[in-house]
This record gives sequence, structure tokens and C-alpha cells, in this order.
Amino acid sequence: MNFSKLTKFILTRPDLLDEEQNRIALILHTFLVLMVITCVLMIIVCLLNSWYISFYILSGTVLIVLISLFLTYRGRIQLASIITLICLLCAISISVYKGDGIHDVSALTIPVMIILASLLLARKTYLLFIALTIVAIGSVEYFRLRKGYIQFYGDDPLSEFIIWVLIVVITAAMVRLLTENMLQTIRRIKESEIKYRNIFENIQDIYFEIMPDGTLLEIGYSLEKILLYSRNELIYRSVISLYQNPEQHTIFMNQLLLIWLCCNNWFISTKSPRIIQSA
Repeated sequence: MNFSKLTKFILTRPDLLDEEQNRIALILHTFLVLMVITCVLMIIVCLLNSWYISFYILSGTVLIVLISLFLTYRGRIQLASIITLICLLCAISISVYKGDGIHDVSALTIPVMIILASLLLARKTYLLFIALTIVAIGSVEYFRLRKGYIQFYGDDPLSEFIIWVLIVVITAAMVRLLTENMLQTIRRIKESEIKYRNIFENIQDIYFEIMPDGTLLEIGYSLEKILLYSRNELIYRSVISLYQNPEQHTIFMNQLLLIWLCCNNWFISTKSPRIIQSA
């Protein structure tokens, strides 16, 4: 695989049949591409400074990211997400262990990782990942304690561990709640769109939306059958070109305005002894 093919493989956006899966795949793909770019830049820095251990670690990370991209294109979204997030969690844990404290890196990266996991993982998998994150934090603190590192919150490692467990749990709960509300809103909008589209596609009467200048904005499928034009041929086209006499459009618009003025002041009798009048 040469460089151009590899670049095309990385930058090609996933196109899955299921819209929900494709939405998740696009989020994961964007994150994976950013990971590849970041790792490549860090690899260059490692080579320039002869940091060969970091070079090998970053090269392995790039390989894992490429595997996740391959799984994403194949529609294995959950598996690709799990591999990516575990790889990211391991990288954060190693960086924190080698650094000056768990607060240095995780203050930013752990909440970001939780947000990403909430967008990508199913509920049960998400809970397992949060538990794995807590285990990783505990492991880092345990090994740091054995090495005799100074703790950020004093000499009590248990206090620091409890604080970070609370941060992870609260962040995970809030992020998941917001994510599920957002997804429910998206689903309701999608259901309304599908319902409207089904009604629109099956309407038998002639239906069209038109601008005063004659530009067609939308047409019903019944009009396609009558005019023998496809929808793409008519949308955003001036309807005046369809008239045998273009002056008829002005007459039509004047008549339409007259009908609107008449219908804008109507009365409706209801079953109760009252009358509804239009505004």
C-alpha cells in the first residue's frame, strides 16, 4: 500500500446504510483521523530527539488506529470504538504514570474520553468502560505509591483516588444523560421527517411550493406524473418556462393573492353555539 492509497484509506468517510450507525461511524472516523495526525507529528518529534521507546509505542498506536478504521468501514462500530477507547485509556494511564501526577493529564483527557465513549458506546458497554477507567486510575495510583511519588493532594493516595473516582462517576452520569437526551431529540426529529416524507410521497393531489417570482421550491410526486418531468429537473427552476403564455403566471399569482385575501377572513360554525373567525 503506497502513501496515496494509505491517505485515501484514512480520509475516506464511512458510508453505512443505517443512518444511526453512520452517524456514530462519522464521529469515530473524525476522532481516529485526528489520532493518526497527532501520532504522526509526535513520531517525527521522537525521531528527531532519538526517543525510540516512545517511537515504538506511537507506531503501535497508529497500527491500532488503522485497524479501528478498517473495522469502522466494515460497520463494526462498537468493536472499533472499544479498541480505540481502550488504546486511549492505556496511553493516558502510561503518560500519567510517567508524569508528575494523575492530575496533570487526566484533568483534560479523561473527561474528553468519557464524552467520546458516551457518543460511541451502548449503555452496558459504556458502564463497563467507566468501571475500567476507575480501575486504571486506581492502578496508576497504586503503582505511583509503590514508587514513592509525591501526591498532589498530600501524602494520602486514597484521598486522591476517591476524588478522581467521584469526578469520573459524576462526569459519566451527566454526559450520558445529556447524550441520551440529545439522541432522543434526534430520533424524534427523524421520525417526524419520515412521517412527513411518507405523507408527502403518497399525497394524490397536486402539490407544489412556489416563490412569487415563479421559482419552484418543492413539488409532489403526482405533479411529476402529470408534467413528465423529474423532480430534479423542476426544483429551483422557474415555472414561467412551463407556461405556453408566460403572462399567465402573473394572472395566476393575482388570482392566488385574491383567494388568500378572501380566505383570510372566514367564519366556521362549531358544534357549540359559537363562531370562530380567522385573524
